[in-house]
Amino acid sequence: SAVPNRADLQETRRSTGNVQADFLVRRRAGGGGMQTVAGMAVSRQTGYGRGRNGLMPPIDLADPLREVRPIYADEFWFHNRNSATNAHLYLNQRLDLFDERLHLGAGILHYETRTRFEDVAAGTAPAVLDDGQSMWTFSALVRPTVDLALYYSRSQNASPVIADGAPLWREGVQDEIGIKTEFL
Repeated sequence: SAVPNRADLQETRRSTGNVQADFLVRRRAGGGGMQTVAGMAVSRQTGYGRGRNGLMPPIDLADPLREVRPIYADEFWFHNRNSATNAHLYLNQRLDLFDERLHLGAGILHYETRTRFEDVAAGTAPAVLDDGQSMWTFSALVRPTVDLALYYSRSQNASPVIADGAPLWREGVQDEIGIKTEFL
């Protein structure tokens, strides 16, 4: 006869814009070739979120059709603003050797960010990550036969975040191994 009940009112808005340009140069000669990809990308994102808690009477299962309206608090339960401007510059090089039975690749990426998070409800100073990271990747693909390809790649990655009010980079190194074949 008295099932707990609550109401939440939330508003969220996010705006995102992206621009990217890639440049490709490809050369073939004899039993091999090369491919170079260079580019840049810029992204901008802004947003905010806020919400209020509302008081609701318990649900009475004996009167399931009763209508009630929540009474919302004057103060926001949460209210935050965030923005991020990210820029990437990258260069990737691939060499195709031995009648395209061996492909070697390497790349570098430089990532600049200005990430900001503000907890308006708490009244604390905004957390800002204004920093850059350089990352790399390399790979090899070998085709011992026409129907079989073996692949290995190793790459460094990083992503800017603000967690619990502290600006930081989430970083890692990834190894990937693969086999591809076609039957029949």
